[in-house]
Amino acid sequence: MTLYAILEDLPSYKFYKQFDEGDSSTYNSFCKEEVTISSNEELVELCSKILKNLKLIDEKKEDTFYNKYCDDINYWIGEQLKESHGVTDAQLNNSSTYISLYRALINIKQKKKINYTCSIYFNDVTADEKRRRKNLYDYYENYKNFEHIFIQKEKKCSKEHYEYLDKCVTLYNETKQFCTPGKTYVSKKCPSFFNYSEIYYPKKDLSVIPCEVEVQSETSVRLVSETEMSAKEDVEKSSLSDVPVSGDKSDTHSTTEPSPSLSNTLMTTSIPWTPIGSLIRNRLLKGGEKINELSDNVTGELWEDTLDPFAIDSDNKGYQLAYQSL
Repeated sequence: MTLYAILEDLPSYKFYKQFDEGDSSTYNSFCKEEVTISSNEELVELCSKILKNLKLIDEKKEDTFYNKYCDDINYWIGEQLKESHGVTDAQLNNSSTYISLYRALINIKQKKKINYTCSIYFNDVTADEKRRRKNLYDYYENYKNFEHIFIQKEKKCSKEHYEYLDKCVTLYNETKQFCTPGKTYVSKKCPSFFNYSEIYYPKKDLSVIPCEVEVQSETSVRLVSETEMSAKEDVEKSSLSDVPVSGDKSDTHSTTEPSPSLSNTLMTTSIPWTPIGSLIRNRLLKGGEKINELSDNVTGELWEDTLDPFAIDSDNKGYQLAYQSL
């Protein structure tokens, strides 16, 4: 499974992107002091970014989805370890690299007297399940933004938004089955956060797509098509305007003799393939090079394309780091 929220106008995408941005050099000295990671420059850099991002989250304490951001940072750390430190999904929970990083953060907390409110933890939740949960939590976070769009567009949405919502609704309904007591219940696939949708959106049904794809009317499509065809015809006419055409009144010789290119064609096809014939033919063709070049240019132009506040994870059994602004 991949992340669904890849559209740049989605709130979850905008916030998550900030983890990779900004200056984290303020925390470099803290991380370099830690023996468990000091010899690994890439881990020192990641440690610094984590501290920077924990401060970023701490500044969002009043946001509705503050606790969701804590899940985001944990997911982000796992992705960084996979992308830049060779840690696989299967190794993540027991990775020595992850453990070294975690110990460094614990020591920094104690020495610098920093209190983390977000949890950085180890648990038995698989990387794929973490990704599945992030997609679900992102859906909750983004839903309010969609509501504003639906109101403005009378429950119409773009094709891209519809495709995103379609994936989210499918995931929501799947998780709903996992969280329903009975044969379909699966505790590890039913995070406590799932039921928070009833708190965030008490009168909304997140199990259905709340909009229809916005499409052009037949009239609009026809007008666009006619405009494009007209533009193409104008370009073709313009391209042909400079080409000599047999029968054109402006050509004073057109009534008495064929065009140069036509005469060349007639002559070359009527001359037999003999040494003297080849000589005559070559001279005729050399004289017609300019005309042939013009013809090639016209052909090129004709073919040119002119169309332009809750504890999120009940499975968290590990240590917790709480953060307070430096």
